[in-house]
Parts: sequence; structure tokens; C-alpha cells
Amino acid sequence: MANRLSGQKKEVLLIGTLHNVPKIVKNSYKPLLGRAIKYNPDAIFVESPRPRDTISWEYLKNGWSRSYGEFYQFSDSLKNNFDYDQNNLTKLLKKDFKDLSRNQLDTIINSFGYLRDNAT
Repeated sequence: MANRLSGQKKEVLLIGTLHNVPKIVKNSYKPLLGRAIKYNPDAIFVESPRPRDTISWEYLKNGWSRSYGEFYQFSDSLKNNFDYDQNNLTKLLKKDFKDLSRNQLDTIINSFGYLRDNAT
């Protein structure tokens, strides 16, 4: 596809993954990533479960990734113990990072955990 601004053609390489695959197939992605890095792309994107992707979270909360399981438990705990406030989060996200207190930063972190989302 041609980039209208620069006239240069851009190439997109998509590499897919499957959640339920034999261990030998999972291990094959490491060399594939190595080859992709040698290809020297401008960017590499990775799959991540979205907050409302209940099917993926049902698998991941006890699945192959310990970090996803830990994040799920953290988020689940926040659902019961954290007082989430969308208006407060919106207000805090408009502030410059250097102007945030530790307490405000914790509120942002906990809010994204509560939403089961990554800060973007």
C-alpha cells in the first residue's frame, strides 16, 4: 500500500498465534521473533487480551501465562475493593506526569487494573 504523505510503500507482516497449541509449537515463536527482529521492522505489535474479551480471560486467568493470571487476580481483587471513579481518572490523565503525586499515580494504576486494561 502506498503512503500518501511520503509516496513510500509500506509493508505489513502479520504473524498469528493460537492460545491452545502444543508446547513444541509455542516454542517455535521465539525463533520467529528473532527472525522478525533481524528483518528490522519499524514496529512489532503483540497480541494482548482486551478488557471485555471474556473468553480469552477465562482461559488466561489459569492458562499458560503466569503474568496474565496474576494480573487477572489483581484486577479481580480491585473489582471488590477499589472505588473506581471514571471522572477522577479522566482528570488525572489530563495532568502532566511530573505533576502527579504517588497517590494519584496509584489511582491511575489501580483504575486501569480495575478496568482490566493496559494504559495506552
